[in-house]
Amino acid sequence: MGRKSKRRWNNNSNQQKKRKKGNSKRFWIEDCPDTELPADSSGRQSIDVLITRVELEDSYQQTPVVASSGSNEKRSDVTADNKVKDAMEEVGTKLEGADEPQATKEASGGDKEPRYKELMAETETCSLPPAASVFSKEQDTKSSESIASSREERRQDVDKSPSVLVMIKRTKSAKRKLERFFPAVDNFKPLPNGDCGDGILNPYPKSDVPDKFWAQRKRLFSRFDEGIQLDNESWYSVTPEAIANHIAASMVTNKANEKLTILDLFCGCGGNAIAFARREEVQTVVCVDKDMQKLEKAAHNAKCYGVDSKKMVFIHGHAGEVLDCYKGGDLIQNDNREKDPESLKDSGSGYYYRIGGLSLLPSAIDMAFLSPPWGGMDYGKVGKRNYTLNSIEIEETGGTLNGETLLERVGRSLGHRPTVLFLPKNVNGTAIGKSAFKAGYVGSVVLEQNVLNGKLKTVTGYLGID
Repeated sequence: MGRKSKRRWNNNSNQQKKRKKGNSKRFWIEDCPDTELPADSSGRQSIDVLITRVELEDSYQQTPVVASSGSNEKRSDVTADNKVKDAMEEVGTKLEGADEPQATKEASGGDKEPRYKELMAETETCSLPPAASVFSKEQDTKSSESIASSREERRQDVDKSPSVLVMIKRTKSAKRKLERFFPAVDNFKPLPNGDCGDGILNPYPKSDVPDKFWAQRKRLFSRFDEGIQLDNESWYSVTPEAIANHIAASMVTNKANEKLTILDLFCGCGGNAIAFARREEVQTVVCVDKDMQKLEKAAHNAKCYGVDSKKMVFIHGHAGEVLDCYKGGDLIQNDNREKDPESLKDSGSGYYYRIGGLSLLPSAIDMAFLSPPWGGMDYGKVGKRNYTLNSIEIEETGGTLNGETLLERVGRSLGHRPTVLFLPKNVNGTAIGKSAFKAGYVGSVVLEQNVLNGKLKTVTGYLGID
C-alpha cells in the first residue's frame, strides 16, 4: 500500500511538472536574448532596441475584510454617472468622517478654484529606469540636415531589403530578478461583488463591468470615488495611475525649463492626459478622441484632479485628421479644419474645458503619445511573443489604419519628434524595431517593462531619443 501511495504521488508530481512546463512560455519582453552582430552584416542598416524595466507600486491594496451587507441590486436603468454615487450611499457613506482620505476631505471642502500647485506635490515619485532620460538635449545638438539624410538612407534601405538588423540589448534593470513588493497579492481571494474591502459593491451589471475591474478601480484612478467617470471600454483600457505618472515623468525628464505641448492621439477617458497635465513642465495637452462622450468624461475626470483647464484642450476627431493638420510638428493650413469658434463646456464646479474640433489645435507639437486600441480584451490571442503594430486596427474616416502605418504618419507629420508608444506585454520588440526603422526614427528604441506591484502589466516604447 505504501508503494502504491508513493507511485500515485509520483504520478501527480509528474503531471504537475508537465503542466508547469507547458505554461512556462514567457513573454518576449521577459526573456529575449541579446543580439550578436552576424558576420555577414557588412553594409546592412541596423537599429538598437534597448530593453529596460521599471518596478512601480501603488498605495492602493485590496484588503480582505468582511463584506458589507449593502445592497448589490443591478440597476440597468440608472445612468452611468449616478451609479457610483448611489452605490456609496447604499453602504452608509464610508468615505466620510474620520476615516476619509486627506485628498477626499480637501476635495469636499468647497474650494472651487483649481489647486494645481498643491496637487502637483501629491504626484507620487517614481524611480526612473536607466533610459528614463530618453528625451534629452542631445537630440537638439544634431543638425537637421544629418538627421534628414539618415532617415532618407533608412527609407532607401527598407525599400531595397526588409531584413533590417535589429540589435536587442538588455540593460541591467531588465536582467535582474523581478522583485515582489506584495507577496500576499498572489494568494488574495477577492470578496464577492467586487468589494475590495471598503464595503462598496459593484453597482454595474457584471456583463458591463466585471467585479475584478470594479475592485481595482482605485488602481486606475486613486480619486475614483470622488466622481471619476468611465465607459465600458475604458474599464480595461485606461492606464493604471502609477504607470501613467511614471510615463509622464519620463517624457519630461531634462525639460524643466521648457513648456511642452504633448499630443495624446487616443485620449479615451483621460488617464495619461491627466498625468501629463499635472506636470509643471507641460503647458498644453492636446487630447484627441473620435468619441465625444469619452472626451467629456476625460474633462470631468481632469476636474476631479483639479487640473487647470487652460492646460488641456479636447479635440473631437480621428487621429488621421489631426495628423493631416501638421507637417514637421508645425500646424499647416488645412481646408478640412473647422472654422467654428472655441466651445467651452462646464464639467462642474466652475471648471470649463475647451472641447471642439480641429480649429482648437495648437500651432506646434513637441511630443506625441500613442495608446491606440490593442484589439479589446482579445489582444492576447496572438500569443505571448507575436504582437506587432500590424495587430492594431484603427477606424478612420473612409477605412481602417494599422499601427505601423499610423507610426509612419506620425513621423512625417510631427517631424519624428519624441514619440511614445503604449503597448501590451505580449509585444514583439524585434517587430517594433523594424517598424520604427521603417517609419524613419533615428537612434535607439527603448522598450520599458512596466511592472506594477511585482507583475508585468504593459510595455512602453520610447522613439526619437537621440
